[in-house]
Amino acid sequence: MAYNHIHGSYNWFLVCLSFIIALFASYTGLNLARRVVLSDGWKRKGWLASGAFIMGTGIWSMHFIAMLAFKLPSGVTYDLITVLVSIGASFIGSLVGFGFASLGKQKLSMLIAGGLFMGLAISGMHYIGMYALTGVAITYNPLLLSFSIIIAVLTSIAALLFAFRNNTRYWMSGLIMGIAITGMHYTGMSAANMSIPTDMLDMRSDMQADSFLEIAIYVAFGTIVIFAVSLIGSMNADKKLSEQMMLKGSILESAIDCLIMFDHKGRIFEFNPAAERMFDVVRGEVIGQSISRFLLPAHIEVHEPVNRMLAQGSKSVLGARIETVLSRCDQSGFPVEITVTRIKKDKLPVYTMYLRDLTARKQVEEALRESEERYRKLIDFSPEPIIVHKDGIITFINDAGLQTLGGVEQQALIGTRILELVQAEYRQKARLWIADVEAGVARTDSIEMKVVRADGNAIDIEAKSILVQYGGETLIQTIARDITDKKLSENTIKKLAYFDMLTGLPNRNWFNMFFPELLHKAKEGGYSVAVMFLDLDRFKLINDTMGHLMGDRLLQRFAKLLSECAGGENRLVSRLSGDEFVIIVPGSGRSDVVKLAETIIKRVAAPIDLEGQAIFITTSIGIAQFPDDGETPEVLLRHADSAMYAAKENGKNQFKFFEWKMNHTKNRRLAIEQALHAALEERQFHLVYQPIFQARTRQIISMEALVRWQHPTMGAIGPDEFIPIAECTGHIIPLGEWILHQACSQLHQWHCDGMVMVPIAVNLSVVQFNQERIVEMIRETLERTNLAPEYLVLEITESMAMNNNHSIIDRLQQLKSLGIGISIDDFGTGYSSLSYLRRFPVDTLKIDKSFVHDLCVSSSDTAIVEAIIALAKSLKLCVLAEGVETEQQLQILAQKGCTDMQGYWLSHPLTAEQIESMYLGEMNRIG
Repeated sequence: MAYNHIHGSYNWFLVCLSFIIALFASYTGLNLARRVVLSDGWKRKGWLASGAFIMGTGIWSMHFIAMLAFKLPSGVTYDLITVLVSIGASFIGSLVGFGFASLGKQKLSMLIAGGLFMGLAISGMHYIGMYALTGVAITYNPLLLSFSIIIAVLTSIAALLFAFRNNTRYWMSGLIMGIAITGMHYTGMSAANMSIPTDMLDMRSDMQADSFLEIAIYVAFGTIVIFAVSLIGSMNADKKLSEQMMLKGSILESAIDCLIMFDHKGRIFEFNPAAERMFDVVRGEVIGQSISRFLLPAHIEVHEPVNRMLAQGSKSVLGARIETVLSRCDQSGFPVEITVTRIKKDKLPVYTMYLRDLTARKQVEEALRESEERYRKLIDFSPEPIIVHKDGIITFINDAGLQTLGGVEQQALIGTRILELVQAEYRQKARLWIADVEAGVARTDSIEMKVVRADGNAIDIEAKSILVQYGGETLIQTIARDITDKKLSENTIKKLAYFDMLTGLPNRNWFNMFFPELLHKAKEGGYSVAVMFLDLDRFKLINDTMGHLMGDRLLQRFAKLLSECAGGENRLVSRLSGDEFVIIVPGSGRSDVVKLAETIIKRVAAPIDLEGQAIFITTSIGIAQFPDDGETPEVLLRHADSAMYAAKENGKNQFKFFEWKMNHTKNRRLAIEQALHAALEERQFHLVYQPIFQARTRQIISMEALVRWQHPTMGAIGPDEFIPIAECTGHIIPLGEWILHQACSQLHQWHCDGMVMVPIAVNLSVVQFNQERIVEMIRETLERTNLAPEYLVLEITESMAMNNNHSIIDRLQQLKSLGIGISIDDFGTGYSSLSYLRRFPVDTLKIDKSFVHDLCVSSSDTAIVEAIIALAKSLKLCVLAEGVETEQQLQILAQKGCTDMQGYWLSHPLTAEQIESMYLGEMNRIG
């Protein structure tokens, strides 16, 4: 039969499809075969068979589609038996190749052998498949045939290397294996020379090509479905395996205890990080070692029977907790607790050993034993009282506790209830405390209570209680401390902080804490609160002249008097500072407050006997009411203070309720106080001079220097307004020195100008007179102004003179020895003991203008004036009446024997210029 050589052509769609099939088959088959390494037993065999089946199917499908892509005559057919043999060859080759390759991680030769079998499987399937063609005569080019086989083998080895040696690039293995299959096939096809009988040449047709395409698509689709199902199953298995591996890894990595896993031959195959830390060894150095050789070196002789049981794998150790001694790499031994468990894996036992380092526990146990011993000694010898009790029953008390409780016997207390030691009113508090401790509530604070000693006396203690473990029992240990002295100290400190040490009254701190709370209750209750602000009149004068000791005693008497007058459970009497006191009267009407104020004023006005000396003093009271006059403590106190100053300015010794216009008065006082300093520097003060006349001849016999203040914005400010403020602020000292200097200088100038030689009177404040250098200052002023001392008269108030202070008497005598005249101003207002006048070097008594004002209408004032004149005559003193404003007053005073007079009826105060112009001639005539 004649044959003609076939020059076939390819359907490139089917060629590409064949390559895709080869790629899918390679990737899926290798992915399944990779699991052989990760599995054991029947799973290993299953994954191996699955991978071989998929690979064999893929190789055959690729070959089949590739052959369909080659256009052959329609009469060409396949021998079915030979086709089946080719499929079997691809399956068996893949199975053997994957089997060898799965061992390639340990031996490279196995991987090469696997690649060789895979290459032969691919080649075998191709050439046996080619042999299955009937009606075609095929011859091969030996060179290309060999080359195709070499391609199959080398690329298969490369693919398996990526798949089993480098798991991170197993996708590369599928690509290489796909190239191996298709590369081998088309190289083999190039090596084949095909011839067919001449009579078959005309049998090719387009219908046949269409039929081949349809068959190829069906085969490809079916194969891809098989691959897809296998791949999805493989990926799900991958995911589960990955999760299992991650879970296993996380357990092993995070396990606190040491975990060592070894197989039935004793070879270690797992060694977690805790084990690495325990044995101070790297995991890679341990894997594969014998568990007995690693774990139980020969030099460890302690617990040898137990170690021998572990080494021999005795079943008696399974599940048991065994304590023994193991060795680290540095040959140092350490105690451990070992638990061994066993599981079956592929019908072979696998062991897991759990090890726990007992070094710390042993140290703790030893420390605990020592601690219990020390605990007992500490309790016995502790200087603090310690009581140990359970369920409220005392089980132990140390010597310090026995001494604190009054030296009772220990046996007398053991077995008694601890609450019996606590004072009755504190037992509920102590019971709750013990219940909290028994319940495990962490009480970091302490409890304070009173306990009763054996002698029946109660003492203050501070106690802390904790749960302790002793002798296997849970007990309560209470450590107590006698704080009786501490409580006394705290009460003393509290008294110092909140009570005035001089009077015993609550101080400003207590007031500031109590008053806001009281106002809050009053606001909620809807009732009023009265604030009474009290100040002693002329207290500074008494304090300065009679001394601070007498001033303190006066404050004590005044505080006692206020407490007696105020009375009432809710009323508060408080000393704020100095001579300032406050009374809080809650829930009382205006009439009740008026009655209380009148009672206080009446009681204070009575003479106070201090060390045998009768002291006359008065008080001024300001009253503000909540809520009408303010709703805050600050506002109410400020308004009560304003009312008190209004009472002082209105004559003292009285009370005033707050009125809103009083704020203006207080603001003016503050403005004057702030302006005083500038007034001294800017010379806003000037002097005027009021002549003093002889009653009989009505001739000028002297003058009184009076200070006046002309402020740039406030205008004229009277001395009655600014002198008291200057005394309070201390400005009176430089102001007084200026007045004295100006008066002496002016009088000397008049003398030099030829005016009559009459003395000049200058008032001295008690603040000035109490200065240590007052006598020296006056002497220096006389020297600087060149004024003779006999032309200077100093006026002091009766209240200053009545104090009978030795320092005042001494200074007055020094001034008198200089030749200076002394006059007592405002005489008759100070309730002084007239017998003291004999001890003072006084020249003149000056009758206060308050008695002169009502002389014509008041018989009592007339009697007082007559008595003062009589007293002056008996002491051979001059009498000067001030405030003479009518001719009738002048005549009466003259009739009663008053020698000198001063007042508006005779002359207003005059400036130096007015004195010079109006009286120059008269004074010269007198001279």
